[in-house]
Amino acid sequence: MMMWLLLIGLGCFLASYLLKKNDDMGTGELSAHQRRKIMLNILMFGLAVVAGFAIYLNINPYVDFVRVITASTNWGWFFETGIGALITTFIGMFIWIVFQIFELLPEILKKDMQTIRNLIHNMENHIVLPIFSSDLPVIRELKRHHNNTPTRWYRIANRIRTGVYAADLLLCMFQYPPLEGGVDGVWLFLQAGSFSDINWINLLFVLITLFAVETIYHAYQWIKQMKAYLGRAERHSQTVETSYRVD
Repeated sequence: MMMWLLLIGLGCFLASYLLKKNDDMGTGELSAHQRRKIMLNILMFGLAVVAGFAIYLNINPYVDFVRVITASTNWGWFFETGIGALITTFIGMFIWIVFQIFELLPEILKKDMQTIRNLIHNMENHIVLPIFSSDLPVIRELKRHHNNTPTRWYRIANRIRTGVYAADLLLCMFQYPPLEGGVDGVWLFLQAGSFSDINWINLLFVLITLFAVETIYHAYQWIKQMKAYLGRAERHSQTVETSYRVD
């Protein structure tokens, strides 16, 4: 907790420093463009702090899962040592990174405009073979395979993403059980459960660890686009001002 308070304090100091720096460089008054730019930098810093907290929460289930697996092996004694614990942590982090890549892959692909244009071009120019009831089963299957080729990789990425999210949910619920009593607790809740049986703090942790990374990714992309837009607007205004002075 102390670390996060220090980071928040650092963010406030950074904000005041940026404001003072701009005041010293100019006449003491910030333009609307400068204020928006400073606010975006502060948002980016705050997003980095939130991302660090979310990553810490999200990695823990994977590291603990690897610890449970390694403890049940004949080499369990080794993984209780310092080096073994470090190896376990790196394995858990590696699995987490792989999971996050698969969860974000469809979104990353959609952010690439060239990829989207290529996909649209391939779909528009792809020859769709008609499927007739008189076709042999193997021919119908081959035609479906041919017709779905342009979008197959994207649909497969979405299916993998769904499966990875399901595995991520199970690991998060293992680390932060929203119901006491494990499987028996879930069964009792389904039979005659009440809201008082729910551990709301753990449920909140499950939601944070499950969706925080993707939410942070979208927020980062939004801030990045806004900074790029402000940069283009500033260059345009400088060009217009220079042209006006020359005239």
